[in-house]
Amino acid sequence: MQFLRNHRDAIAAMDFFTVPTATFRVLYVWFAIDHAKRRVLDFDVTARPAAAWVVQQLREAFPHDSAMRHLIIDRDAIFSDRVLTTVSALGLRPARTAFRSPWQNGIAERWVGSVRRELLDHSVVFNERHLRRLVGEYVAYYHQDRTHYALEKETPSGRLPSASQGAGAAIVLAGGWAVCITGTTGLRRSMGG
Repeated sequence: MQFLRNHRDAIAAMDFFTVPTATFRVLYVWFAIDHAKRRVLDFDVTARPAAAWVVQQLREAFPHDSAMRHLIIDRDAIFSDRVLTTVSALGLRPARTAFRSPWQNGIAERWVGSVRRELLDHSVVFNERHLRRLVGEYVAYYHQDRTHYALEKETPSGRLPSASQGAGAAIVLAGGWAVCITGTTGLRRSMGG
């Protein structure tokens, strides 16, 4: 635990989760998340994950000048030797979790839980493009508007002061959901769309 606290600015994690579609297909969402700021570094969606595809995602998520030094990875078969070689070539030290130990990749697992509870439990996904759009909108919300206890009730991107102190502002979220924040009372109301 002390290692995670001391090095959290240089630790990221990656994982997959599955999403069923309205046509009973299964889509896979790959993502990488920064431990310190809980910021999603990159994500993508595919129907057929392969090691070559994961390697490409890693190259996009971790440029050679990345501040990350450690990458937490579970024991999924898709994270093969080719993927581990790429992780090392990008200047990252792969840290594999123990077999069937999701708690060892807790920040990634908590993000998956948040996506499921706050987005996917309220959405019907039709195809890859639709899921990519939904998750993209959710990531924008997650970075800019959703507060985190681990960040002392701050957002991963940091919040900007409101331009209008007296007027309400509506923020449209994925799937037509909106959150209305009133400037005078600070009350939040969820409205289905």
